[in-house]
Amino acid sequence: MSIAMRAQSHVGITVRDLDASVRFYHDLLGLEICTEPSPWFDDIQAAKAELESQGVTFYSDVNVVDDGVLAGWRWVYFADPDGYPLELVENAYDRPGGHAEGIARYLRERG
Repeated sequence: MSIAMRAQSHVGITVRDLDASVRFYHDLLGLEICTEPSPWFDDIQAAKAELESQGVTFYSDVNVVDDGVLAGWRWVYFADPDGYPLELVENAYDRPGGHAEGIARYLRERG
């Protein structure tokens, strides 16, 4: 297989209610909200196509965000051999000022 992962830096948690989960994991448990996606690929569409050609099951098309805190991110979820969800992430471009300010604003302004 020719997919080259550039980095792996965190564990993501799939949640139903983002605000409740941020209160639990960040406020109560003290976990940091990470600003770096993981795994990180240069071309998520090519990585998805390669994995699909090897029989990997994906849950959706690639999610594309071009505004807000996650502007520039692309991601898609797929299943490992045991059916556990994994995520591919691409940071297609960097926002001026980065993602950190948007995340800090979210934490300040949430209800």
